[in-house]
This record gives sequence, C-alpha cells and structure tokens, in this order.
Amino acid sequence: MDPHIVTDEGVDCSVIEVGGEIDVYTAPQMRDAISDALQARPRVVVDTTRVTFMDSTGINVLFNAHKQATENGGWLRLVAREGTVLKVLRLCGLDTKIPVFSSVDDAQR
Repeated sequence: MDPHIVTDEGVDCSVIEVGGEIDVYTAPQMRDAISDALQARPRVVVDTTRVTFMDSTGINVLFNAHKQATENGGWLRLVAREGTVLKVLRLCGLDTKIPVFSSVDDAQR
C-alpha cells in the first residue's frame, strides 16, 4: 500500500505530511519526497502524525535526510505525537539526534 505523502512549500521551510505505513516497500517514496524538498530549500519539517507504522527503513531515511540537511546548512525537524512512531524514534535514540515537535507550527518556528 502506498503511503500518503503531501509536500507544502512554506515561506521558510517545506512541510512534508506522511501517512500510512513506512516500510521497506514505501520508504523510497518518503526518501524521494524529502530529498526533493531538501534540494528546493534546506529546511524541512516531516509530519509523521498520520503514520501508522514505521520500520528501520523509514528510520534510516529520516536519519540520512537529517544528515543531508545539516551538511548543507539546513535542518530536518519531525512532528510526532505519542504513539507508534514516537516510540520507535525514542527506542532508536533518533529523538536525541533530530528535533521532535508536537505540532507543525512549533516545528516551523
């Protein structure tokens, strides 16, 4: 099943809304959306509040995107609420590497 991915070009950053399951089959679509956004501007917010499942492939995409953004003078910020994705981020320690916010508005500030 394809994930729900929508990119919105904001004033100071791009916001990518991701939904559904992010796994070995769907993570490349998320990777491509984030990569395209980072090429357009170095600041990206990835909203994962509608993601129902994320495996290590999705975590790897987020980590590599964060690395790419910071190497180019930008940033990657995540939006995640209590639930599956935030638990996975905490379990992997990614929440200590990539800033995690509870809303898109907070992440954009």
